[in-house]
Amino acid sequence: MTTVAHLSPEWIAALDEAASRHPELPAGIGDLPITIGYLIADGPSWYIVIGTDQIRVLPGSVSSPDVSFSTDAVTAAEIYEGRTDPLRAVVDGNLEIGGDPRLLMANRGVLEAMGDLFAAVREVLGYSR
Repeated sequence: MTTVAHLSPEWIAALDEAASRHPELPAGIGDLPITIGYLIADGPSWYIVIGTDQIRVLPGSVSSPDVSFSTDAVTAAEIYEGRTDPLRAVVDGNLEIGGDPRLLMANRGVLEAMGDLFAAVREVLGYSR
């Protein structure tokens, strides 16, 4: 097992690799495409593009994501490791949501069909801070 540091360029690439192996989404599910941006104040930015035929996880930022999440590296690690519930982080002011979060509910089936890419990467690559 190779250990890859959380939030490193290799970690983002591993997410993209896991996403590229994901089976095609069922036809008629969700309101696609959707772009979800992630900004770590003291770390990297990346975004996920979910289309009907492809899911990509790409480094950098996108100018107008449909939904975005902003936090710091400590909170991101706590969420990633399952030590902090994302909703709790929002309530505590440690995770900000931008764009239209209703799109997450509108695409709930899509997000469920995707499975947990983060868990897949944790399982395959291990975890290192």
